[in-house]
Amino acid sequence: MKNWGLSINDVDVGVFRDFLQRIIYERMAKCKTVENYFSALSAFYDCLAFEGCVASNIILLFRKRNKAIATLLANRDKEGRAFKA
Repeated sequence: MKNWGLSINDVDVGVFRDFLQRIIYERMAKCKTVENYFSALSAFYDCLAFEGCVASNIILLFRKRNKAIATLLANRDKEGRAFKA
């Protein structure tokens, strides 16, 4: 986040959407890698919410709304070909 000039309070769904685009299209991450990233982020935001640093864990809502992307990644991984926008 420091590279983007953001603090924890600046992070919103748009930032996570940009991050997701980057790991899918630029890094060509596999489905499991994407799941692992967001699992770790969710645990981090749970901790921040518990400590009162953020109001809630916004990762939970983001993951729920972006399940279609996980399905596309899984299909890309099964077929063994690049996924393009």
